[in-house]
Amino acid sequence: MKHIHGFYGKGNKGGLAAISDTLAFQWNDFENSMFLGGSQQGGAPEVAVLQDARYALALAGEVFNEPELADGMTAPSQSQAILNALLRHGCEEGLRRIDGNFCLALWDKQSKSLLLARDPFGVVPLYYAFLGDTLAFSSTLSSFHAFPEFSGEIDMEALTAFIKFNFIPGSQTIYKQIKRVPAGGMLLKGPTGEPQITTYYDPVKICLQGGENLLEGSDEKLCDDLHTLLRQVVGRQFRASEKSAILLSGGVDSSLLLALLSEHGRFDSVTVGFAEKQFDERVPAAMVARHLGAKHTAVQIGDKDIQDIVDGLYNIYEEPFADVSQIPTTLAMRTAKRALGVDTVFVGDGGDEFFMGYSRHNKYMQWGIPADASSGRLTMGACLRHPRRYFMHLIFNTDIDYYNNWRANRLYRKTLLQAGSLHRMYGEMAKIHTVKDHLRRAMMFDAVVGIAGLAVVKCSRPADFYALNLRSPLLNATIFNLAQRLPERMLYSAGKHKFILRKLLDRYYPPQFFERPKAGFNVPLRDWLKGPLRDWAEEMISERKLREQGFFNPKFVRGIWEQESRHLGKLWSVFMFQAWLAKHGKGKAMSL
Repeated sequence: MKHIHGFYGKGNKGGLAAISDTLAFQWNDFENSMFLGGSQQGGAPEVAVLQDARYALALAGEVFNEPELADGMTAPSQSQAILNALLRHGCEEGLRRIDGNFCLALWDKQSKSLLLARDPFGVVPLYYAFLGDTLAFSSTLSSFHAFPEFSGEIDMEALTAFIKFNFIPGSQTIYKQIKRVPAGGMLLKGPTGEPQITTYYDPVKICLQGGENLLEGSDEKLCDDLHTLLRQVVGRQFRASEKSAILLSGGVDSSLLLALLSEHGRFDSVTVGFAEKQFDERVPAAMVARHLGAKHTAVQIGDKDIQDIVDGLYNIYEEPFADVSQIPTTLAMRTAKRALGVDTVFVGDGGDEFFMGYSRHNKYMQWGIPADASSGRLTMGACLRHPRRYFMHLIFNTDIDYYNNWRANRLYRKTLLQAGSLHRMYGEMAKIHTVKDHLRRAMMFDAVVGIAGLAVVKCSRPADFYALNLRSPLLNATIFNLAQRLPERMLYSAGKHKFILRKLLDRYYPPQFFERPKAGFNVPLRDWLKGPLRDWAEEMISERKLREQGFFNPKFVRGIWEQESRHLGKLWSVFMFQAWLAKHGKGKAMSL
């Protein structure tokens, strides 16, 4: 991936250059204390300087509709096409017109103002920090270590959120000094005053507008509309000059994506399987690939793979991340790069979040909870007894089966010696509550918080590490916009979730291919922790280490581990923080 770095203020060019052995480009306006730099892995970052050097734009990521953005310019670079769109249409509208996975920095020498922006669903990260008198920014966290003002202090609120959710949501990062530019957001900093942070793409606003303007027409007509749009999006992202593969589970999303890609020719697919049959998806994936004539590669994850990947995870992830599917995902990316030699990997992220694919969404429908919150009554006894607590758990947790147990919901606070407040994080999510429909509100949490913090991190970081272009066609603003206008029957019908996507699958596959239950890319974590990862796990949570570091309650954590409690899987976030700390952290807890 291409990366951008820079500072605005009294920074040190030599210190910034120390973030990598070489910078693919350097541009400066030292008269106004502005510097832009870029590093590379798998491609050079782009910088455009136009209009007598008034504007400079640095881009990381890629754009899929540069001809539209260029609007008549001859053979422009992607960054030049974006700059053209921003100057023609203004920042907000110009950013909304971009179809791509990107972050950018735009400097206006005349007004001495800096714009930072990020793609609608946060596929490409972008961080910033005020270090002394300098606003430093980068698409990598490691860049900030070049600044002497960076302390590396751990944000205990972010750590608390991480232990609760297995990822760090919202604007926070694991470091107290560093924040994230929000997905679909932009930061504007002038020569004086505080930066202004706004959103140019607001999924909640689009959801509210979509609910008031639902699409009409037959099921077939709505399927045709989505099918046409999907073909357009995939057509933009497919490039015949690249060697590409898809990570294939044999589920709804990846199978539909393979079908759309196969319209452009024979395609490669990769599946990771397990010896444990209840977790293994190699058979359905092979069936799907064979039906479309894809060149299919299936690998079984072994004990050595597990150990190798876990040992190297924090060469890949720059901050704590604890979705256990990161292990097979990393193996799949490694296989695609090393065994198949591909340049680009396609993934099916976005289908569950946009089209009601998670089990917690289905439970709204199956349990008869009314869609209209204004009805004032809920049909489940548990909801009647504890409606506020129930819905907070349902909406704000990634694992409903675990968090439905109110005692277990306190586990994360018992795990930490200094649990931070989550009020700031929940405050950032408050706008989600403006969506009154309970089902769509739950889906909004997944779209606004879960995608940027969980789904794209799981795939984008190993793709970056292995120098792969990552394409997620379903994570597209036009597709999300259409999904928010679909009537409920197209999301859930006849006991089936993602109804409209399943209808599209019928155009490519026999319907019996997808009658099995959703697997969800689960892994045999308990077996791994007590098997090939046992020594590693013991080292990560030794009582001596836990006491010295001061983050976790040694008695509570060791008790779960030694008693093989039913909460053993929840220790994965503790293991992942410990592994991250060994690679990137300062080693001891700091006061709140």
